Amino acid sequence: MKKYIITNDGSIGFDPETEETFNLPSCREAINRIIMVDEPMEIVVDRYDKKYTLSAKKDDIVIMFYEQNFPMPVIVVKNKDWAKNIKDYDKKVQKEKEEWALKQAENKCSCADCNTSCIPG
Repeated sequence: MKKYIITNDGSIGFDPETEETFNLPSCREAINRIIMVDEPMEIVVDRYDKKYTLSAKKDDIVIMFYEQNFPMPVIVVKNKDWAKNIKDYDKKVQKEKEEWALKQAENKCSCADCNTSCIPG
């Protein structure tokens, strides 16, 4: 079986039977927006003169494409790993925001005659 090896520095394919390497070209993504659905819903698409309806469940991922050349300008993807990545990233961002807000609150000047020139120490 062929292998595709992905590292921090790059990626390369390897065929152990022939001992040859190969590359897999990147696909044209043209992704406009990615949305994770938080409850079951109907997705009504009316883009680029294409009209259709999709069904999405909780944690499904809706992908919208920039270009009108795609036969389906919006698709629904069901992938637990991708959904977990999105949720974990959102938690990380929220934690960073909360830590920043806490730091800002701690840095406020509390001196009795505080004015705009007061610098917290």
